[in-house]
Amino acid sequence: MESEYPAVESLGHVGLSAEPPLVEFLAQNQNEGSIEHANAIVALALIRHGDVVPTIKLLRQRSAALAGTPASARLEAVARYMLKTYCRGRRRCVKRAYENPTEVHEAQLA
Repeated sequence: MESEYPAVESLGHVGLSAEPPLVEFLAQNQNEGSIEHANAIVALALIRHGDVVPTIKLLRQRSAALAGTPASARLEAVARYMLKTYCRGRRRCVKRAYENPTEVHEAQLA
């Protein structure tokens, strides 16, 4: 997985310390169709070399902390997008990312 944007590659190389600011950016950025939004998602996927389950968990934890806000909804949307876009073997990925059986069922339907 790579990006045509050098800044995205650089953020991927920064590693785990880049995750919190990227997650916060995605929570606060209201323009979900922007290139910056898309690049932040790609950078998150690059950080863990395509293993997005820990990232999905992080997004969902932050979303829960912001429950009832537009930022929470944006992070849930990013988590669903990453699940659909980056998870190979989606069922196994869902089971790893969602711990509650009800959440697993809902995520598989999404």
